[in-house]
Amino acid sequence: MADKKRSKADLELDLASIVAGEIGAATHLDDSDTSVQRSKEIDYYNGYMPDLVAPHGKSQVVSRDTSDVIGWMQPGIARLFLSSDRMAMFEETKPEQAEHSDHVTISANHTFLKDNPGYEILNEATFDALLHGDGFVKAFWDDTPETEVSEHTGLSEDQLSYLLQDDSVEVLAQEVEEQQIETPEGIMSIPVFSVKIQRTITSGKICVECIEPENFLINKDAHTIREARFTAHRCEKTRSELIEMGFKRSDVEELPTWSDSDFTDEKTARNTSDWQHANIGDDSTNTVELYECYIQADVDNDGVSETCQIFYAGHGAAGNILDWQVWEDANPFHQIPCNPLPHKFESQSIADLTMDVQQIKTQLQRGGLDNTYETNRPMKEVETGSVLNPDILTTPKFGGIIQKKKGSTPIIPHVIPYTADKSFAAISYFDQVIEMRTGVSRSTMALDPEALQNQTATAANNAKDSAYSKIELVARNMAEGWRQVFETIHELTVKHQDRSRQIKLRDKWIELNPKSWEGKFNVTINVGLGTGTRERDMILLQQVLANQNMAMERLHVAGLSQKAMEYIPLIRDTMVKIAESAGFQNADTFYPEFDDQAMQEAMQVLEQQKSQPDPVMMQEQAKAQAQIQIEQVKAQSAQQLKQMELQAQVQADQVRAGIEREDKVAQIQVQRDKEQAQLEADVTLERERTKNDTLKHADQLKLDMAKLESTERIAAEKLRLEELKLTQQAELEREKIKASLHKKTIMRDESGRAIGIQ
Repeated sequence: MADKKRSKADLELDLASIVAGEIGAATHLDDSDTSVQRSKEIDYYNGYMPDLVAPHGKSQVVSRDTSDVIGWMQPGIARLFLSSDRMAMFEETKPEQAEHSDHVTISANHTFLKDNPGYEILNEATFDALLHGDGFVKAFWDDTPETEVSEHTGLSEDQLSYLLQDDSVEVLAQEVEEQQIETPEGIMSIPVFSVKIQRTITSGKICVECIEPENFLINKDAHTIREARFTAHRCEKTRSELIEMGFKRSDVEELPTWSDSDFTDEKTARNTSDWQHANIGDDSTNTVELYECYIQADVDNDGVSETCQIFYAGHGAAGNILDWQVWEDANPFHQIPCNPLPHKFESQSIADLTMDVQQIKTQLQRGGLDNTYETNRPMKEVETGSVLNPDILTTPKFGGIIQKKKGSTPIIPHVIPYTADKSFAAISYFDQVIEMRTGVSRSTMALDPEALQNQTATAANNAKDSAYSKIELVARNMAEGWRQVFETIHELTVKHQDRSRQIKLRDKWIELNPKSWEGKFNVTINVGLGTGTRERDMILLQQVLANQNMAMERLHVAGLSQKAMEYIPLIRDTMVKIAESAGFQNADTFYPEFDDQAMQEAMQVLEQQKSQPDPVMMQEQAKAQAQIQIEQVKAQSAQQLKQMELQAQVQADQVRAGIEREDKVAQIQVQRDKEQAQLEADVTLERERTKNDTLKHADQLKLDMAKLESTERIAAEKLRLEELKLTQQAELEREKIKASLHKKTIMRDESGRAIGIQ
């Protein structure tokens, strides 16, 4: 027996509990590692690396690889999608849809590119995908009434009645005054009205917008949006905006004004300046956190879940459901991936491939620059108090004078070995790492003579095609997301646009009636014309055009003129694509369209020619006429090709000359810097060598003088000793002589008689 249906209050209570739980789980998942990673990607893109802070006084340079690679890829991807005015092509799936496929294509592209800011949406979604891995686009039917306020003065009574006969017009203010006019019957007074009216437009429109990745919520176990149990768009709305959206004023005024989205890591990273959330003004302008949720729930108690759209406002479990309904349309959210990973919702981004290299290159650049600074301005060894103006050493200036004390030691610079060239060589290696990962290199950025020298044209083209293939792969991945966006635009147009509309296309007004577009159409995103450059696309298309002309001519010669005529629309389409590859918008305006009616008229002319009495002559005339048309087409195509090739060659020569000039100047400057650094190092080493030799000679001289003084002292001492010895010997000799004389003294005997001298 089936369960009894729940009351509306119980059902809303259950839905509120489910939504609050899903929001809590999704925001907890997003606020963890995912949010931290996204804020880091924003910081690295902006050149701010909080995880690699440079010491004070050292180089603060930051490598901008993430920004550079995304900046080079984004324009190329935009060109692939916007190379023509038909970003999406709709193809029929049934024979009876053939006459409507062109109108469906025109309508969907006009809605995206004209009714909505298509370029802005494409650019923002591409940027989010390249930086964060996924961009998110929301496509929905907006039936919110729009109001226009206008003032009208000087209205007569009939004019006022005609203005107010529209039910959508409401009078906000009205004034009446009498105006005197002169008539043949005399002066008359007539009333003149001044009114202020408000016009309400309720027709509705298709809206497409790009939403911030952190404000898109999804249940964590989902692999795609279509199979997700829960998806939501978190945004901020003022109380006034919520009331204008049709929600009850009493419910809106009870909502809290707290918002988690003001304090996300991503929003803090985007707003680099200091800011503080504050609700300034009256209550009507205070912001409220609003969740537009799409959730699977069994609301009719039949055991099968339905898709429900629920507007949940407020913070966490304190929020309330403002409105809900069973959702009949497709999920409005679409994922634009960069590099999707199998069996995982989050895609890989370009930042994931470059941030680690950016960190390494930043360290290498800082080390190389610090070494260059230290080499150019080395530290100096100075004796304390020897320099009278020491500030000249820390802040040197041209022509400055270092004032030194007399006799003080010389100033000795500390020579730092130059190793910055090793750092710059390592940086070149990591540039190759980025090239291998992303396909962005000097050769794909522009025509680089250094990158292409010593290579054949074939090798250079192969290298370019290989690099472009990675960029094109990213565009192909994104095209799958845009295909779903255009499918949703078509579904919403058929379902909600209940009246025909007229749009201007190529100077013609076209009436579009969606109610006649029955069935499903196949959607293909027009991702450019080829994998290479515009010049390569044009060359290939020229070969196709030549082959088509040759086939048409041969069929005509063989007498199959009717079959040859079928090539004319194909030739016209090829020429349109050549103009598109040259970068022209609305290229099909250059060549008149050859539709089915023109083909039938051409066939009728051929049939009439066949019924003429002289078929050979008519055939020759038709052949000559066809040949003239072919020659005209060839001449026109050749002239256009020649002009475009000449223009491309001139631009290429200018780019090549500029790059060569910049490279030569850079090489001369680098060589000059190296020679200057080497010369300064040699001079410093020579000064050190001369100083050391002088010090060695001075020390040796002092040692020799000391030895000489010691030798002289020893010699003097020896001389003194010799003199002393001689003096002593002389004294001894004198003593001996005295003794001898004494012995020879005349001896007298005791009687006093001399006995002689000995």
